[in-house]
Amino acid sequence: MSELLDLARRATETVREHEEIEAFLTHEREFQVKVYEGEIDSLSSAEPRGAGIRVLRDGRVGFSYTTDLTNHGLRAAVDSARENSNYATPDDAVALAPAWTEGPPELTELIDPAQTDLSPEKKIEFAIELEGMTRSIDRRIRTEEALYSDSATEVAIATSTGVAGSYRRSDAWCYTVAIAEERDETEIGFEFDLARGIAGLDAEAVARHAAEKALSILGATKIPSRRMPVIFDPYVAGQFLGVLGVALTGEAVQKGRSLFAGKIGQQVADPKVTMVDDGRAAGGPAAAPWDAEG
Repeated sequence: MSELLDLARRATETVREHEEIEAFLTHEREFQVKVYEGEIDSLSSAEPRGAGIRVLRDGRVGFSYTTDLTNHGLRAAVDSARENSNYATPDDAVALAPAWTEGPPELTELIDPAQTDLSPEKKIEFAIELEGMTRSIDRRIRTEEALYSDSATEVAIATSTGVAGSYRRSDAWCYTVAIAEERDETEIGFEFDLARGIAGLDAEAVARHAAEKALSILGATKIPSRRMPVIFDPYVAGQFLGVLGVALTGEAVQKGRSLFAGKIGQQVADPKVTMVDDGRAAGGPAAAPWDAEG
């Protein structure tokens, strides 16, 4: 059992009659470096850790958060959440997940083992190369900034209803902002990439796409207003779908606040549009064995 999971279990052992407790603990190691014109512009490294506590009593839920993961700190957080529940509005839709019948789910593709041993110097070198590649695409290109960032995370969850598990994951991502200039015109292009580790990032593709986006807009003119087919860039399409995503959350549907509520089995979009919600999809950027509520 991981230390974090052991702490989560301890927090739920203080459960009282007619209440339920959930403890959600995280421990992260974060690194980020930004580069401008071949030099480090900013660099940060952090190791945040903390526990989020939920206490449910008579349909009321109380929250608390602490960075003190000692036994005393966790007990104080539970007491605080318990006190906060007294002032919450009862909500029949609030509940803790039932115990897992087959043990905690597992995902095997959440970590790049080589990422653990990667030195800060290698990460800085990657960011400098990314920024330099962007500027080298075309004489009309300069950069606003290039970034490399990563995190190593451990998550543990335990509830008084019998849920208990932990997992680790690694993430790395980068982006570059290219600025194309010609005569008196200036345009901006942005591109990013993300993977489990730095080895999965394609700096050359990120630099090229960011520069090409900026260059492609140079000389663009406004077209007349009319109805016509439109092709969205994947990044733009994702932003549109993100707006709809709020209406697809379980909470929005259960509380009748979604335009999709009560439409299971009905066609709600063009047949060419397909969306799949699977938090355990292998390779998904936000994949995890469970969400923040078990």
